[in-house]
Amino acid sequence: MLRPRNLMRRQQISSRYVVVHPSNRYGDGLVPSHVHNLIDSFSGHGFSLQEIGNPLSSEVPPPSNKRYQAIVDFNLKIVDDSMEALPPIAEEEFNIMAVAKSHSSMASRCVLFELAHDNKKITERGYLSLHMIRKIRPEYADAIEDGFEWDVVIWQAEEQWPALIDLLQETGNLAQAQCMEETRFQVALKMRNDATRMLTLPGMSPDDVWEAVLRKALRGNPKFASELPDLVTYVKGLGGQNGILLNEAISFGRTLKHPRVVPSSVLAALADAPLGEDGHGAIKFRQDVIKAMISASDKFSKEGVETLADANYIRGPLCKKSVQAIVMLADKMKTRAQEALQEQQVEMTREIGVALNLFGIRMVHHVMQRPDPARGSWGSMHEIGYKFAQDIANLTEKKFESPWAAADQSKEKSTKPAPGKPAQGSIFKEISGDGVVSRASLFEHEGLVIGKHVKQLKELSKS
Repeated sequence: MLRPRNLMRRQQISSRYVVVHPSNRYGDGLVPSHVHNLIDSFSGHGFSLQEIGNPLSSEVPPPSNKRYQAIVDFNLKIVDDSMEALPPIAEEEFNIMAVAKSHSSMASRCVLFELAHDNKKITERGYLSLHMIRKIRPEYADAIEDGFEWDVVIWQAEEQWPALIDLLQETGNLAQAQCMEETRFQVALKMRNDATRMLTLPGMSPDDVWEAVLRKALRGNPKFASELPDLVTYVKGLGGQNGILLNEAISFGRTLKHPRVVPSSVLAALADAPLGEDGHGAIKFRQDVIKAMISASDKFSKEGVETLADANYIRGPLCKKSVQAIVMLADKMKTRAQEALQEQQVEMTREIGVALNLFGIRMVHHVMQRPDPARGSWGSMHEIGYKFAQDIANLTEKKFESPWAAADQSKEKSTKPAPGKPAQGSIFKEISGDGVVSRASLFEHEGLVIGKHVKQLKELSKS
């Protein structure tokens, strides 16, 4: 339909000039760990251009177009969220936007930009090498150099019919979904997008909309189909306005090398558990629980699924009156930490964001009384707060006034950078453990970075 009307063309394009369409995977974009897994798979198990086919893409509109800046911002955020697991994108490289095979294309970009990678067979000194890939998989090396043949929808067509790409993606993903399993968060994002669109339709009540969203999700037949009603509860209750909380959880998961699966029953419990003063509060704490679960260490995960807490614990012991005061204090301390960063004019860099997430995750483990060596052990919540202030001082290499006193009351509340601790310019980019914060690990001595891999990274950073 599109090609005969000159609305689509077929063109071979280097992956250097391919970015990601904001509608890709219903707005989820890319998962960096999947990109790097693809490089290993294509290099080790085999690569076929025939299997890649002619993936769908759309032209990037000119800079004068109202959609252009949103496309740039979306892609820059994906790169920024990845903690250097994905390559930078220059303005002149915004040529087409991948709607399908975006992970495959980004895998080629990673090789072209020689990013850090942990497979010795295809790297030189820890960085991806086209030369090494060519030795074992020459057909893949050729595809990386030459690019794929894309079906490219001209930008004017998408301008005329805004739903066109979503429709084409929906059709293409029916076959794709059977090869690549969608995650719970991807389905949740799809649900939110569907609900947002349906709520604008005349004659549909909110209840009608969510019933329709559930029916549509069931037609996709995911492996976790029985969990979909719980997933609806999560999206409705804890997705946030315009999906801001859902997107925050997804962005956090992108920074992890091995994100854990959080069962939908747990997500639903976090959405409807009566936490906070009115039973609908403690939103920051709820979000931190999700982050603690997604990044669970080996101690609190089994076969890739978090085991930190189940739905019964969240709706039961965590909601007891004796625990509620601690939950609310944790929530308020997270707010106070954010305020302190603003008051002391600390720029919100990626590393500061990681420290803030780690602060919340430590609080979760402390409130649940489930200590984890990968998070550190703490005698009180104020100790966790003071340690956060120390971490900020180390990162910024400046004094940071702590809102909380140290365990040793003789210590000053003003924290200073500690000698020998990693500062902003030397953040570790990898960790050896599964599931913990990846590509932005800050604190070797607390177990987030373990083993000889750290020493190798230190040596690389000096060279």
